[in-house]
Amino acid sequence: MDSYAIIPAGTVRSERTMDICKFKNQPFDIFYVHASHTGNFKYDFHYHYNNYEILFFLSGDVEFNIDKKTYILKPGDLILLNYFELHKPFIKSSAPYERIMINFNPHLLKIFNITPYNLLNCFDNRLVTDHSVMNLNREQYDDLYKIMMEFEDVHKKTNGSNMILEFITLVRLLVFINDLFEMNTDPKSMDKMPVCLQNILTFIDDHIHEDLTLEHLSRELFISQQYLSRIFKSIAGMNLHKYITMKRLTLAKKLLTQGESVTDACMMSGFNNYANFIKVFKKYSGMTPGQFKNNT
Repeated sequence: MDSYAIIPAGTVRSERTMDICKFKNQPFDIFYVHASHTGNFKYDFHYHYNNYEILFFLSGDVEFNIDKKTYILKPGDLILLNYFELHKPFIKSSAPYERIMINFNPHLLKIFNITPYNLLNCFDNRLVTDHSVMNLNREQYDDLYKIMMEFEDVHKKTNGSNMILEFITLVRLLVFINDLFEMNTDPKSMDKMPVCLQNILTFIDDHIHEDLTLEHLSRELFISQQYLSRIFKSIAGMNLHKYITMKRLTLAKKLLTQGESVTDACMMSGFNNYANFIKVFKKYSGMTPGQFKNNT
């Protein structure tokens, strides 16, 4: 897509964070945010616990990190994230960062997963083809933006039908995105993450089941503990311990969805201490590993 900014007519700019539209559909666990902000905002690596996310990038000067991959975003880029993926935007300048984000619980859509069609295909199977970020052409952009605006129009209804219509709009949106996914054979190119951070993240991935203390990482990577902590925090936006915990949680969730027992998921993801695994999992996910497994 062309690199010029596509700014919807009537969009209001501000020198602060501004929610153009924001709502949560409680019965169907759909969270919609259309937001814009300016300034040097910093984000940590994070994931969305039990939800999938659709992020439609409208404007800004932003790099987007997904695990060890870095993407230079252009207006009209579409980002798909499941609950296994750590990610964060890096705001490079004071240019307004505008995006539309939709978070939803994928388990609510099981009734629509009729063989051979799966509404979650664009999330669950894109990892093989690396379609985390898709470039949209102008026609695709216009069509997607129209559906996004339908969310906002539906939300304004006050007759009680809005919650059902929001859910129906989500289903239509996912059908549209899956069509894009099937047509998009050219994934967005990635920019290179700093080599030092790549090396650290790769080592963590390869040894996630081991005892990854700061001392151990320092020794294996031939980097002083002080420098390792400082450089990781400055680039990744969070300390090493929290990042490793997040990675272990995402791996544990993946193992649970693949049918592993809670005990095996605990050991295979590097927690080792069962009681601590239960405690940390519930803290970040709002449910126990057993409850998560039963819901998948």
